[in-house]
Amino acid sequence: HLRGQSAIHLGVTHADRSLTRIHRADRLRFVGEVEEVPVELAWQPSPGRGHYAMISPAICKQLGLRIGAEVTVRFELVDPDQVTLPDDIALALRPPRMASRWRALTPGQQRALIAFVASARTEATRQNRVANLFAPLERMPRAVRSKTRRP
Repeated sequence: HLRGQSAIHLGVTHADRSLTRIHRADRLRFVGEVEEVPVELAWQPSPGRGHYAMISPAICKQLGLRIGAEVTVRFELVDPDQVTLPDDIALALRPPRMASRWRALTPGQQRALIAFVASARTEATRQNRVANLFAPLERMPRAVRSKTRRP
């Protein structure tokens, strides 16, 4: 299915049916490869249809994927709280005040900010987004901003 900016939903079809043994409502984070391109994604539950993962427009373009294409996905399930920090963001989080704000966010909020930084088309934009890392959160409704981890 085509969604958003040409993202493609990958349905799961595989020989060992390992995901079918997992509760159908579970959202499962994984690391792996789509046709040998490294990815960090999540298998999302789809009522009555198993699980699916959304492939970004950049990966779709890189691989020349079209709706209905079959691809090979190798993956390993990981801790849902695992967040991989790019080096530039890790450096920006070194000051204690910034690190404290980061730790207060949920893993999903952290991944959203990382994705926002990663979506920059130029290095200058990326650097600006890293320098103003928490600005997108300030623009969110208060109810969303308040959904942070409790110490």
